[in-house]
Amino acid sequence: MPLMTRKQFAEHQGISEVQVSKDNKAGHLDGCWRRKGKKYYIVSGIADKHYAERKNPGLRKGVRISGTPSDAPPSTDDALSGDLKSGDYLSARTWETRFKAAIRKLDYEIKTGKYILRQKVKDQAFMAGRIFRDAILNIGPRIAPILAAESDERKIQDVLTKEFNAALNELAKQLKETYKK
Repeated sequence: MPLMTRKQFAEHQGISEVQVSKDNKAGHLDGCWRRKGKKYYIVSGIADKHYAERKNPGLRKGVRISGTPSDAPPSTDDALSGDLKSGDYLSARTWETRFKAAIRKLDYEIKTGKYILRQKVKDQAFMAGRIFRDAILNIGPRIAPILAAESDERKIQDVLTKEFNAALNELAKQLKETYKK
């Protein structure tokens, strides 16, 4: 594996010296440099492999080449299960794309009514409970004078039944209006 200067390596790869410097600063040539005296040289064999991997991501370890039978489209349920351990750009973009797709799918399902927001359900349940509580608590003061004047058990039972049915019907009506929205 011959050692090359930056200029020699640029000519060898068919790129500019500036591009070699940019790739070095970006970390694409980590592990490719050797010091000899006061100067640094590029180990061309290692650097060539790095450049080949960058040009063809299928050569990297753990990356499948597109079009193979085992290359199935990703499941939306596994949208966030991408592997970011390698830290390369391709896997980060794949993860980001899957995440955005999962968010769009969730937004669509919320808009179509498949899912509803938890806070909305809590608010509606609270309102239904409040309506029911108010209706039940208002029965006593409303029918107390009527019941005080009655001595017949059957009439008292009819008045109570009528008021409880009215309160429950009002609750059902309010719930129906609330859940229509």
